[in-house]
Amino acid sequence: MQVRHRLVAVLIVMAACLYGGADQYLGSRIGLGRWTVSVSQMSAPWLAIAFLAGAWPRRRAHAAAMGLLVTLAAVAGYLGMTLSPLEGVATDSIRWSFEVRSQMHVILPALVTGPAFGWLGGYWRSTHSRRSALLIAALFALEPCVRLIDGQLIDPRSLVWPAEVALGFALAAAVWLTTRRRGPAPA
Repeated sequence: MQVRHRLVAVLIVMAACLYGGADQYLGSRIGLGRWTVSVSQMSAPWLAIAFLAGAWPRRRAHAAAMGLLVTLAAVAGYLGMTLSPLEGVATDSIRWSFEVRSQMHVILPALVTGPAFGWLGGYWRSTHSRRSALLIAALFALEPCVRLIDGQLIDPRSLVWPAEVALGFALAAAVWLTTRRRGPAPA
C-alpha cells in the first residue's frame, strides 16, 4: 500500500510539472490569439492544483507538503519550458542563477500559497467544509474583477474572462450541492 501511495504522489507532482510547462507554452502561442495569454495569466488554476493535491493525502500535514510540492513542480515546469529549445532558447546560453532570481516574484509567493492551499484541500477532505471549497470557486469567479480593477486584464474583450467567472459560479454551485452543511452540534 505504501509503494502505491508514493507512486500516486509522484504522479501528481509530475502532472503539476506538466501543467506548469503547458501553461507557459500556451501563453507563448500568441499567434493563436491573445486568449492564450489570458488563459496563461490566470492565477486561480495554480492555487486550485495545490488545493486538489492537498485533498489527496489523509493527513493535513501531508496535505500542506503536497500543496508545496505540486506548486514548486508547476513552477519548475513553467521555468523549464520558458528556457527550453521549444521556446527557441539555446541551452548553452541559460544562466540559471539569473533566471531563478528573475522569477522570485513567483517563487516566493508559491512558498506560501502552495502549503496554504494544500492545507485547505486537506481541511476540505477531512471536514467537507463548504467554506474551504467555496474559496476556490471564489478565486475563479473574482479573479477577472480583481485584474480589471488592477489594470492587468489582458484583452478584456476576450471570452476567457467571462468563462472564468462562469466556471467560478459553476464550481460554487457544485460545492453547494455536494457538500454537507455543518449545523449546530446535537445537544
